[in-house]
Amino acid sequence: MEYQQCPQCGHKHNGEKYCPNCGYHYELTLSTEYNFYDLQKLSEEKAQAKIKILNDFEIKDDVLIKYKGNDLIVEIPQGIKIIRNEAFKNCKQITKIVLPDTLIEIGDQVFYECSNLENIVFPSSLKTIGKKAFYNCLALDNVVIPNCLTEIKDGAFLQCRKLSEIGSLENVILIGNDAFQNTGIKEITISNRTKYLGNNCFSYCHNLTTVTFLGNVDTIEDDLFSQCEMLTTVNFKGNFNEIGSRMFFLCHNLTKITLPYGLKKINEEAFYRCTNLKEVVFKGLNDLEIIDKKAFYECSNLENIVLPSSLKTIGAEAFYNTGIKKANLPSVVSIDKFAFSYSKLEEITFGPYIETLSEGICLSCKNLKNIKLPSNLKTIDADAFSETGLTTITFPKSLTEIGRYAFFSSNLTSIFFQQYGRLETIGYGAFNYCPLDYRNQEFIIPDTVKSIDGSAFKNCDGVLAVSLPSQCKCDDSSFYKDCFVYWR
Repeated sequence: MEYQQCPQCGHKHNGEKYCPNCGYHYELTLSTEYNFYDLQKLSEEKAQAKIKILNDFEIKDDVLIKYKGNDLIVEIPQGIKIIRNEAFKNCKQITKIVLPDTLIEIGDQVFYECSNLENIVFPSSLKTIGKKAFYNCLALDNVVIPNCLTEIKDGAFLQCRKLSEIGSLENVILIGNDAFQNTGIKEITISNRTKYLGNNCFSYCHNLTTVTFLGNVDTIEDDLFSQCEMLTTVNFKGNFNEIGSRMFFLCHNLTKITLPYGLKKINEEAFYRCTNLKEVVFKGLNDLEIIDKKAFYECSNLENIVLPSSLKTIGAEAFYNTGIKKANLPSVVSIDKFAFSYSKLEEITFGPYIETLSEGICLSCKNLKNIKLPSNLKTIDADAFSETGLTTITFPKSLTEIGRYAFFSSNLTSIFFQQYGRLETIGYGAFNYCPLDYRNQEFIIPDTVKSIDGSAFKNCDGVLAVSLPSQCKCDDSSFYKDCFVYWR
């Protein structure tokens, strides 16, 4: 019988794949380009050198479990399909990794904090990069994503600050939470095959300037490009359903964006404090239905925007302190608190579907001069048009309540109540400090009004005589101190 000698312990045996003495596995520990007999033909020095390098790896079947060496440049043996979790974790000395052509999966935290790793080439066989696989690889400069790659999991390249290029994401289906957060990437193209983009996927990419979407993404989690301060160009080349929450949060250098066909919703804080955003264009003027709360909050230079006629819901503070000048809202059913407050709004037209104008909806819109109230309006809430530039207003017959401070300190000189209306309540301070001018005529409160709260017209010194219906209740502070009040 022909015996062979184990290169690791020297034990002689009859040719099994494993050494029965030490467990040494020839086929998996040795490179596939050498078998035992090939090594016998090599010089002893070369054979021993090859074995030494390969013996730095702990391998089971086709899985690399752990690297135990100290080399600067590491070549992983052919035949390896999976690199298990943490296999190279904290190997700070490594500068270059050569991956085998057989590799399918890089596990979680495999190269975690390999802070001197500069170069790695992914094989075309690679399908998955695990969670935090390259976390804090501070020297990693650029990588080329292979065409077979389908999953980039949570934090895969998190904190790789020098990483400036990643190549194509053509077949990537899933990009997890924080996958490229705080990297040096300059440009990204998202494939139409991508189905999921996780939280903070590309947030804090301070060098990112250009983003292109080739189609819709089924699920976009929050903060996708949050605080990418250098982002200037966003291209949508296909239909798109939603702009995610805080998707462009604090992207200060974004000046114009053209939103795609099929867009149904802009989620909360999507463009929060994009202070240089001047123009928003909607390709589909009959698609958008929802603009969520704070969507354009403090986009102070946003002037050029025509809201789609299909819009039904506007969230709280959606256009707070923006430069928007005109809003035509024929289909809107609901507008939440402070939606346009402190904006440069000059004109607003409501359709027939709104029954309540929420608190502070146009608070301190100093330039607001023209307004058409909803024909079915029932309630104007507190501070709705306080401190605006309105000079005249006509209330619809359907109105039943004017809330506290609703028109406080606005520029109103005249107000008109339609005959046969339903108004019952005028709230505290509702018209206080308005320069109403009724010096040459009496001010007639409609027959339906049941109560006028304190200070409602308190400092309106242009109202000299008021006629109230017999059932109306008010107190001494409801009108100007020198005003003549009588019940008819």
